[in-house]
Amino acid sequence: MDVIVDFGAKGDGKTDDTQAIKNAIASRKPLIFPAGTYIMNDKLILDGATTSNLSWEGAGSTTTIIKFTNIALTNLVERINRASSNFRIKGITFQGFGKTVGNCNGFVSEYGGRSLSYNLRMEDVAVTDVSENGFVVTDWFQQAWVGCYARHIGGDGFHIGGDQSSSFIGSGSFSSGIDGYAWWFYSGSPFLQGLNVGDSSNGLKFGTPASHPYGTKYCFPTIIGLNVESIITAHGIGLYFERGSSPNFMVGVVIYAYQVAALYGIYFNYLGNAAIMSKMPTIIASSGGSFQSKIYINGASTNGSLVFFEPVASTDFGGSAAKRYIEIKSDPSNSVLFERVITDQSFKNNGALYYKSKVITSSVNIRRNSGTQDDNVLLVDATNRNITISLDFASYMADRVFTIKRIDSSTNTVTITSYTSNFDGAANITLSPLQKVKIISNSSKWYII
Repeated sequence: MDVIVDFGAKGDGKTDDTQAIKNAIASRKPLIFPAGTYIMNDKLILDGATTSNLSWEGAGSTTTIIKFTNIALTNLVERINRASSNFRIKGITFQGFGKTVGNCNGFVSEYGGRSLSYNLRMEDVAVTDVSENGFVVTDWFQQAWVGCYARHIGGDGFHIGGDQSSSFIGSGSFSSGIDGYAWWFYSGSPFLQGLNVGDSSNGLKFGTPASHPYGTKYCFPTIIGLNVESIITAHGIGLYFERGSSPNFMVGVVIYAYQVAALYGIYFNYLGNAAIMSKMPTIIASSGGSFQSKIYINGASTNGSLVFFEPVASTDFGGSAAKRYIEIKSDPSNSVLFERVITDQSFKNNGALYYKSKVITSSVNIRRNSGTQDDNVLLVDATNRNITISLDFASYMADRVFTIKRIDSSTNTVTITSYTSNFDGAANITLSPLQKVKIISNSSKWYII
């Protein structure tokens, strides 16, 4: 039903449409909001009956605006009481009265002990000009967000929780002008694709600490394309992973610090799992900006690891000690495992740093895509037999570094060979008892370094 035709709203930016829109919501019918600015002097209250199996559809977030004028409001839209299912909003902006006025959130559907709701669809929906948080949606499973954004927000742009099989797709929209985090995902395994963050104090946060009202929660996002452009507040953070949270998979991440001394590009408060990335994220300091550390790990469990699907070359770790790429602060009893990291430069390690290693007790072929190519350190024990380690083509192992250490004192031989390649001109390398060698491929030959 049309809120203008059927319920008498005006949408002219002058007439008070509060009662007309409340009557439309109370009808429990799917609603159409034609292009216009609808003036509201009270918050919109929703419950299960006024949202389940229903939809609100505007003409687009830039042309259908519900503008709130009562600066005493604490929420613009608030869902209460009964659980809901199958609710959809499309093409509407909820506009407050300024990011420095009052104490008001935007769209709030927050868990408060009631049953969780299912299947929320938000497309081209925005919250702007509020002093607290833009969206607080923590009690819906199976959320789908497409092209939604928050702008001119005094707190965080989005608080998202209760997620199960939820997805968040940017579709070119930008959240910007946010004084806190642009997005904060409390828990679950959300799928994020093409999200864009404009000028904001911080980028994205994942998980909640023990001090949070919901207690400790873990978040393991899959991130396919993320542009944090850019951090504009000193001491800002691009991606913050709360204790125990880490990415299931991450690719196409770009983070900028613009004209400010940002704190970290990516921060792991405590790395307890494998943080899997296709390649090293692009973390850029521009126009006089800087990062204290581009990736910072504040301690880790014995299961904590950074795993890269593509080799990470030494050029990815540039910078002086004050602007190093990866900094690890770890308890001496714990470790951080790096897989496919091709340098031991530009690290500050206050605890223990470990590379993946393997003990070799018989001859082995180190081949691409065989699993053995991911062992950074090979410890060779020839106590019981002669051992030959045969490496693949140098061209197939570009930028790989191996440290090979013989750990026995027997009279057996340890020989390192390569398929059609040589080592500094020699056909092979022979290791004497307790000797070690470090080698690197430049994609055409193997070299001893």
